[in-house]
Amino acid sequence: MSEHAGVKTKAVGAVLVVGGGIAGMQAASDLAESGFLVYMITFDDSLGGRMAKLDKTFPTNECSMCLLGPKMTGSLNQVNIKLLTRAKLSNLLGQPGRFTAVVERYPRYVDESRCTGCGQCAEVCPVKVADEFNGGLSQRRAIYKQFPQAVPNKFAIDKENCIGCMKCVKVCTAKAIDHRQQPEILELSVGAVILAPGFDSFDASLLGEYGMGYYPNVVSNIQFERMLSSTGPTGGRIYRPSDRKIPRRVAFIQCVGSRDYRNKYGAEYCSAVCCMASVKEAVIAKEHHPEMEVTIFYLDMRAHGKNFDRYVNRALAQGIKLQRCLISSVKEDPATGNLNVSYCEQGEVYTADFDMVVLGAGVRPPGSAGQLARSAGIELNRYGFARTGEFNPVETTRPGVFAAGGFIGPRDIPETVVNGSAAAAAAAELLSAARGSMEQVVRYPREKDLQNRQPRVGVFVCCCGSNIAGVVDVPAVVKYASSLPAVVNAWQFTYSCAQESLQRVKEIIEQYQLNRVVVAACSVRTHLPLFRETLKQAGLNQYYLEMANIRDQCSWVHRDYPRRATAKAKDLVAMAVGKVCRNQPLHLEPVPVEQKALVVGAGIAGMTASLSLADQGYGVYLVERRPYLGGLLNRLYLPQRGENPRDLLRQKIEAVINHPNITVYKEAELTHLSGRIGSFHSTLQVGEKTVHLHHGVVITATGNCEAPVRGYLYGKDNRVITRLEMEKYLGENKNIDRLNTVVFIQCVESRQQGREYCSRTCCVQTVRQALALKELNPGVNVYVLYRDVRTYGFMERDYRLAREKGVIFINYDLDKPPVLRSGSEAVDVDVYDPACREELQLAAELVVLATAAVPSEGVEKLAGLLKIPVNEDGFLVETHAKLAPLDVPAPGVFICGAAHSPQSIGEAMAQGRGAAARAATILSKAHLLAGGAVARVLPEKCAACLTCVRVCPYGVPRIGTDNVAEISAVQCQGCGTCAGACPNRAITLEHYRSEQLTEKVRALFNGEVASSG
Repeated sequence: MSEHAGVKTKAVGAVLVVGGGIAGMQAASDLAESGFLVYMITFDDSLGGRMAKLDKTFPTNECSMCLLGPKMTGSLNQVNIKLLTRAKLSNLLGQPGRFTAVVERYPRYVDESRCTGCGQCAEVCPVKVADEFNGGLSQRRAIYKQFPQAVPNKFAIDKENCIGCMKCVKVCTAKAIDHRQQPEILELSVGAVILAPGFDSFDASLLGEYGMGYYPNVVSNIQFERMLSSTGPTGGRIYRPSDRKIPRRVAFIQCVGSRDYRNKYGAEYCSAVCCMASVKEAVIAKEHHPEMEVTIFYLDMRAHGKNFDRYVNRALAQGIKLQRCLISSVKEDPATGNLNVSYCEQGEVYTADFDMVVLGAGVRPPGSAGQLARSAGIELNRYGFARTGEFNPVETTRPGVFAAGGFIGPRDIPETVVNGSAAAAAAAELLSAARGSMEQVVRYPREKDLQNRQPRVGVFVCCCGSNIAGVVDVPAVVKYASSLPAVVNAWQFTYSCAQESLQRVKEIIEQYQLNRVVVAACSVRTHLPLFRETLKQAGLNQYYLEMANIRDQCSWVHRDYPRRATAKAKDLVAMAVGKVCRNQPLHLEPVPVEQKALVVGAGIAGMTASLSLADQGYGVYLVERRPYLGGLLNRLYLPQRGENPRDLLRQKIEAVINHPNITVYKEAELTHLSGRIGSFHSTLQVGEKTVHLHHGVVITATGNCEAPVRGYLYGKDNRVITRLEMEKYLGENKNIDRLNTVVFIQCVESRQQGREYCSRTCCVQTVRQALALKELNPGVNVYVLYRDVRTYGFMERDYRLAREKGVIFINYDLDKPPVLRSGSEAVDVDVYDPACREELQLAAELVVLATAAVPSEGVEKLAGLLKIPVNEDGFLVETHAKLAPLDVPAPGVFICGAAHSPQSIGEAMAQGRGAAARAATILSKAHLLAGGAVARVLPEKCAACLTCVRVCPYGVPRIGTDNVAEISAVQCQGCGTCAGACPNRAITLEHYRSEQLTEKVRALFNGEVASSG
């Protein structure tokens, strides 16, 4: 069991989450869905954190606010999340399980219960100050809303700049403004604390050589993000601050304030996200202005995440130039405002003029880190972030206090989401005995009986900032929608998923007595639950809603054809209106949850997930196809940040085997899975024995393995070994003192045609192995032949130490890879060094190949069984690359560790714990609601032909005793395969009945005017 299991004192079933960014919201959501009360505090006026400032997200280029908006609104509306803005933790008393959190809350000087968010106060305010949210590129009033989609949708007063004119008081009809408000001290009883205050950006003006703050056309990456955003200071238009002209040539300079320890302002670590952020910003800038020439100056392109290398390759195909060079300074031509940059290429020095320079400013700990650490009683690491262990990435130095997201160190959005879930799991392990003790139940108004009423449809069309409105003529769509039969009226929203928009929708439903709703916005995949929840709160059945996806299916795919995109949007709206008029109310029924989990794969991710769920009190079946536990961890020997993987392996295996809630099946294979979320039935083949299991969730943690090596003399010369073989070689200290020269070759079978991804762990492992060699044999010559050194985050320190100890790094190009030749005394390695423009020959006694990480054997078969898609590289595909990295489209199934993509030990453990948190949102419930859009058999038409039995991918239909097919609404997944295959149309899929789909088609062809638009 974990160190938290079995708190002796009676635990409090509440958790304090400090931070309102994506990590804090994810942790709060997972805990609230798992039966805990959550107090979420943020010093900001709104939820959202750093992600709220972003325009798009890579690698999908989705609108950041479109993803974040539902998350913010969901956090506000969750009955078990109590949000406190403008608040900070000032002290933490007590012990794990029973803390008293002293929270200081500062006044908004606006009564949140009265403020309607109308904005009249800001219109009359005479004071203008620099807007921090927009990076100082614009101004805001002394009474303001942090950004247009802020949650809560409430204004606040900046007292430092308020002149006390009282104009806001006079104009506020809601009487919400209260200049007499005072700070409050609150004492909250909680069992655990999660610290997720995010991170800050480096202030690039501290490095005067780049001209930030002196040259107006030098901007930071965050300022450029705000320029790209439709709600930013320029309305999504890119222009130079000096003369408001569109820049023709733009330079991005990387590692500003990162990977730099030359002065007191730099930091030796890599900020991890800057490379991909700049590539994304360059891609979006090219979308705005295709004629723009963009150059990114970089040291190493650290595209180490899932699908990141492909994104970089697409950027190159679009004409974005990557120039490997450290830029020392930027000079301005005062006559033109242009910026001069000198750089080195192939040993030659060049100069170039740019119209604008964007600085890839690095990541810094949050400004509140010191105060927060003192208040929470935790230690910070050497860089000022929360100190956590390599193998306990969310556990701080104080038991019961956990950390997540950017407070741990630099990380991107998916890693931050994983950390949030992992911290939630850690808190749930500690407080498992108190689960549900403080949980509150949501109450909905009585559902209106509208079945015999004539349809009264309201259509809500979203601009989505400029994501839709930048291409589709939204007012024209609104006007067209208003003219459709049964439509009472149509309305336009800037962001339909924003808090005030959802509130307005409920008011309009009541005001106009609507009984059907169409939302023309973005994807049902991300937003359908949000709008269905709104209908339920308005007293309507949630199935009286239809969505028309005019973002993904119009503005995104027809960007160059706005007139046709608008016509298509009209058609989609007409089809949605046609169908919604035929919609019928459907209801969900409670079904019991089998509160056990099946975990497939017993590597470090699978064992971590199993232990987390077991410590939370749930039964776990852990299945491993090998005769041993531990997976790839069995082949790792070298310490990582002072922690030994061999010790970790022994501890985890012992904990798993001895845990009373875990049943282990070795040499076992999952051969069959049926059922649904909350109630799965699986069959294992364990040797000669067949085992049947019943469980509520599935976690897939199948790991990865080394790719087979073709070439480089591997298998022909025993002096050429792989990186995992080198781990054992070093662990056993085999003749290290006899070695004179060792050569490491990176990216073997990675980042090339057919396998266009980075294996993520290779560079870090190579650097650690090089350091171990130098420690065991200081005189050995070590060469690392690399394409990009990807020692991201704090691992950059090892890279620096390796160089200081004499390890020589030589860059090579994919077009000129190293060539190996066997010699009697050594392996000769020929490599071209572009820096000195010479062919080098190295004579090595040992050559180590950093081989690719590939999915484990049998993953595709397992993926088919679990209904999980795989990507072109064979890794499992998550529901959403950013906000749902551990979920998959099959409800109740989760993934973690290297089944998702190559991971380090700590990252795999965080994903394992995170997957446990996601699974606990299901297992914590006694019942789930099932039914709704499921298949139904019409007995009078059924011929018992067995077609439905044969085609159902979930094995649900069966022939009953009356010789008629039966489909359990509880087990049905609503895929519609049976309904489509039934030769006699004896099966109908509720919510997608033939007459509903026919009505959609009829509406499309009745709308020929729109199509010719």
